[in-house]
Amino acid sequence: MENKRPLCKYGDKCFRKNQNHLKNFEHSSNQSNNENLNLKTENQELSDKSEKLDLLTKKYENCIEQNENLDKIEKFDLSKISDLKIFVAEINKMEMPDDFFQFLEFCKSLNESDPKYALIDIGIELTGIFDLIIRGYKLDYRVHARYFLDPPEFQTVLKVLNSPSDAHFGYFRDDPDELPVFVAISEPKLDCKINIRSDNLFGALNWYIDELISGRSYKIESCMEKVKKIKASFDLWCEKLKSSKSFSLSVKTPRIKSREKKVNAKTFHSAGIVVPLDSKYT
Repeated sequence: MENKRPLCKYGDKCFRKNQNHLKNFEHSSNQSNNENLNLKTENQELSDKSEKLDLLTKKYENCIEQNENLDKIEKFDLSKISDLKIFVAEINKMEMPDDFFQFLEFCKSLNESDPKYALIDIGIELTGIFDLIIRGYKLDYRVHARYFLDPPEFQTVLKVLNSPSDAHFGYFRDDPDELPVFVAISEPKLDCKINIRSDNLFGALNWYIDELISGRSYKIESCMEKVKKIKASFDLWCEKLKSSKSFSLSVKTPRIKSREKKVNAKTFHSAGIVVPLDSKYT
């Protein structure tokens, strides 16, 4: 006959001798065995979670190590590259937009010898795939300059130096086979949001410089005169580009407004996702 008595929480290790207690509660060794089995299962689950966390941490540390020890990295001979756009697409596994290459030319106009630090006076360092065409580093650009909480659609190209929020700018793609749909700023130590700042690097930098000058959101160690000098050079360069109508300096451009209408679902990083849908299901 099946025992219907409730189990004593102490099992066969219970020290109580009261007959009513022994009569009303089950004290078999099976209970202890079940409790030990449950404990082992819980410990195994914790161990599995710990191993996964260790693996993520190791990947993150490897990414940091790669980013910090660049002097030891083998390099391409950039003097032998005949078509920079094709070279970047082959190494990056994705095409880069025209504003990316034009932005490099702007930085060269400020510092021909080292465009990576051309914007140092406003606390900006060129990074990510820029390290390929400036330094020639042979890196895995899927992870180079990638922050731990960045989604795979986001590719960092500008780093804000000494930022308490780890602010960085990057291109965002809805489809890896297509060009980026916008440039955004991410601040993972603040809110992990992907905040759209334009559909090109010039528009994003224009927004950032205006924020520095206004002092609304960001502070800079450089004196304001240096910031304004960069701003003057930037405005002059953009004036030259204006004739070709290549890039807009607006934060919300027609391309971005068009994308907003195509967003299929909201995301935690707030940028949303856009995926193609069959018309018969919409």
